[in-house]
Amino acid sequence: MTKGGKFIQDFHVGEMVAGTFLVRSKSLLTTSAGKPYLDLFLQDKTGSINCKVWEKADLFADTFSEGDFVRLRGKVVQYHEQLQLKTQILRPLKKAERQELNFSDFYPSTEHDVATMMARVREHLSTLRHPFYRRVAAAFLDDEDFITDFQRSPAAKEIHHAYLGGLLEHTLSLLDLVDRVAGHYPAIDRDLLLCGAFVHDLGKIEELNPRRFFDFSVGGELIGHIVLGAKLLHKKIVPKTQEEEEKTLLLEHLVLSHQGAKEWGAPVLPKIPEAILLSFLDNIDAKMNIYAEAKRKKRKGDPFTAYSRPMRRRFYAPHKGDGAWEEEKPEEVQ
Repeated sequence: MTKGGKFIQDFHVGEMVAGTFLVRSKSLLTTSAGKPYLDLFLQDKTGSINCKVWEKADLFADTFSEGDFVRLRGKVVQYHEQLQLKTQILRPLKKAERQELNFSDFYPSTEHDVATMMARVREHLSTLRHPFYRRVAAAFLDDEDFITDFQRSPAAKEIHHAYLGGLLEHTLSLLDLVDRVAGHYPAIDRDLLLCGAFVHDLGKIEELNPRRFFDFSVGGELIGHIVLGAKLLHKKIVPKTQEEEEKTLLLEHLVLSHQGAKEWGAPVLPKIPEAILLSFLDNIDAKMNIYAEAKRKKRKGDPFTAYSRPMRRRFYAPHKGDGAWEEEKPEEVQ
């Protein structure tokens, strides 16, 4: 059984659509008049869309759960600059139908080749000079189970690089940035910064569950990826000398401070130049990915992107891939 119909990124206001979708979230609410309705967020690999079920909502509420698949027919409308589905027909998929689904239609994935990205990560880490940092890298790279999870994991639930392979893509981008920037500042220990960029977000592997639309694991909900990452570093690396103990402490500081500010979740503020630089590079890469995702969802004929909830704005993106923006010409009257 295929997904059927259009993908969410191709929806347009006013059209009727039908197809199968993953239920990302579900809430049974009531209007000001006391009438129950279902508030859903549905997902496929291209994005998510809000959906309202007004008729017999209380009857539908118990027929499916978050993480289930539903077959739906509805009309695309616009509400507060966001597309929304007004449902006409909705039913949960039967077990036999679910088994025939192509799950890659419902979970977003990196557009880049995973094997190529992983090879580039290894190439970057092969430039580490200090034996300790090389040992840190090898402790992860030689672990086949880790590599499998690292290549599959998203980098976030929904803010940036929120797709399968997103953590690998984000990590590689940071390694590329470190390679370009580190030499510009004489105070920077390149080995420390490069190794820190590699390990800074590894806690995401345990924080997020890619099999359930990137929801938080129990550990992710109770502890978070920063502390999980620091614990993973301690589990993998046992310092053998006083020098290695100090370098382990510095790496741990990069992991704990990479969010850059306590209001953003950092337990400590960056207190060494490598930590300062890593926090800014991390923020730059996240913000540029947010922009790229908003631009990818830009509707034809609109010079502005889709509304970005993380950045609370639409971006002006007048240029197409290989040329200047051209306004759509009205059809000539025959």
